[in-house]
Amino acid sequence: MGPCEYPNFETEGGCRYLGEWDKETVYKNLTNYSCLVLISKGEVAPLVIPEALAAGLSIVVSEVASANLSSQPFISIISDECQDSNIFSNSINNQIIHNEKYRNEIRVYAEKNFDWKVIMQEYLDLIVQFNMEPRKLQPGSKIVTLKGLIRYLQEQIFR
Repeated sequence: MGPCEYPNFETEGGCRYLGEWDKETVYKNLTNYSCLVLISKGEVAPLVIPEALAAGLSIVVSEVASANLSSQPFISIISDECQDSNIFSNSINNQIIHNEKYRNEIRVYAEKNFDWKVIMQEYLDLIVQFNMEPRKLQPGSKIVTLKGLIRYLQEQIFR
């Protein structure tokens, strides 16, 4: 729950709102916590999730915000239709309790899946592989290289 959906959430429901942090404050304080809770209705792959994982935090997240996450013991995904507060509180408590046990594994998971060096290398490898191995756009089409694909896409977009 947050200020966008519930303007009075600072004083209702037993929440302790910490305010909005700038980047410096996030970097300084994020590792002091055990769990990130993000119940979002619209963010498909929010960057706060990899940041929290890199800091070693467990995650409790809504289904819609879990697009780039795989099943892990330190990640709880809550159904978007869930209205049961016990499910929320049990998931959060479970992740907080077990965070210490998984903290190193969480960091490794973050590095393997979200580190920009890894992501960029995978992207470059795909480009090289595509350029080296001719591909067919669809059954019956001519074989193309990366330059051919770019030319084909330009023709489709700018015709």
